[in-house]
Amino acid sequence: MINCIDANLLGWIVGALSGTLADTVLLTLVAISPGLGRGRSPAPDRRVGLRRFLRRSLWLLLPIWCAGGAYVGRNVLGCYARGLSFAAAVMIGVLLALAVLTAANQIGRRSVR
Repeated sequence: MINCIDANLLGWIVGALSGTLADTVLLTLVAISPGLGRGRSPAPDRRVGLRRFLRRSLWLLLPIWCAGGAYVGRNVLGCYARGLSFAAAVMIGVLLALAVLTAANQIGRRSVR
């Protein structure tokens, strides 16, 4: 039988790994996106299949989350879900904070001069 602390730890590990995977997919999608801007020709439709695969690959996390929840059982499912959601939010939040700061710097550099 798993207690609440162990379920929370398992949720934290699964959440951190899934948040890291989500960050990797998001960074890859940004890296392979076509360049847009003023004075550029329309972006070609290259790598559409890869982008579609990456967007849909995040759905593969759902069975992993459910398997972890089935492993810990109903008694401590709340502890598992709390650890999973908090860890995933922390991992994605770091990337989001860096992206917002980078975007703010880019906008400031291009519009204030």
